[in-house]
Amino acid sequence: MLHKEIGMNQSLPTTPWVVLMLPLLSCVALAQQPQAPPATSQPRVVGRPMIELSATEWDFGEAWYGDRPAFDLKITNKGTADLEIDKVHVSCACTAAKPEDKVLPPGESTEMKVEFLTRKKQGDVRSSVVILSNDPEHQRSVFKIKGHVKRIFTIEPARLSMSGIDPAGPYEAVVRIENLYPEPARFEVISGDDDQFAVKVKEITPGKVFELSTKTKAPLRRGFTNGQVVLDTGLKRQPRIEVPMFVTIKPSVEPVPSVLISSMGMRKPHQKTVKVKYYGDDENFKVTRIVCPAENIKVELGERRLVDQADRVGVAPKMVYHIVFSLPPGPELPRDGVEVEIWTNDPECEKLIVTVARTYPRKAPTISYKRGKVTPETDSDQSEQSESSANNEKEPETP
Repeated sequence: MLHKEIGMNQSLPTTPWVVLMLPLLSCVALAQQPQAPPATSQPRVVGRPMIELSATEWDFGEAWYGDRPAFDLKITNKGTADLEIDKVHVSCACTAAKPEDKVLPPGESTEMKVEFLTRKKQGDVRSSVVILSNDPEHQRSVFKIKGHVKRIFTIEPARLSMSGIDPAGPYEAVVRIENLYPEPARFEVISGDDDQFAVKVKEITPGKVFELSTKTKAPLRRGFTNGQVVLDTGLKRQPRIEVPMFVTIKPSVEPVPSVLISSMGMRKPHQKTVKVKYYGDDENFKVTRIVCPAENIKVELGERRLVDQADRVGVAPKMVYHIVFSLPPGPELPRDGVEVEIWTNDPECEKLIVTVARTYPRKAPTISYKRGKVTPETDSDQSEQSESSANNEKEPETP
């Protein structure tokens, strides 16, 4: 065969069959190369926690005062991701609950001891424990508690209450105490017997029924006084009991209410009534004049009524005056309110103050007494105030 040498500067002959074979050879080469696997569109699986409580409600039945009934609540993670217990809330201080672990892997459990504290509770009681977790379906799980707390002592009436109008008294109150616990009780006075009150305990039925009495033994101040008698019971379960004590020495005259509210939301003129109650013995008692410094407040003295019905503290006024206040809308009242003076012929309580305001004042109006003390206002101050308010002063006739 003859061979021709082809130089570097010479090109191959371009015959038609060579041109046709080039694309075919390229396809064969590509087909022989390894192919990448096709991409899949399956979603990524993500785990989630799932909380499960061994119970959702606990009825502890009956328990004596001072008991601490308990329940072991089991918390389990039934999900596929860690369960995180963020917080545990209780509905009142009578309940205690705290889990042992706050992070539970899938399938794990933890115990939470729930206690109900019966002190200061009696009768039918209810409470709840709220568990906050990262379970997207149950972020707030509630465990309910109910039961009945049996009291050890009953006190009838529930407090020592005394009231009257004479500070010298004396006044006396009695309550009956019954021990419901199987063990006998014995009472001793710890506090409450002092220079103002004499406190005694009398045993009616040995270890079971007692009578507690208190009596004033010194002049008391006018107004409202509260305190308590503390007794040692001799029982470990409830070593002490406290019996509230309230004493109300009424003034000879008082306005009810002493504060009238016309709030900013009150947009129309309106009327309110104040009752001036007289507890003295003078049948000639009367309201002598009313001084109102505000021109947009009208005050009218209404009828006088004789009454013989006791009020809520057990003292019956001898007579009652009805005073009608015509008030403007709340926004038209002065910011600091208005003090309306009600003057009487009672030598002990000559001047009463009724405050008209948008909101309740920080300091409630007081009554000035003349017996045994100097009133805050001098006679000169009173006369100056009366003269400066002469245009707004009303001198009602005795009905």
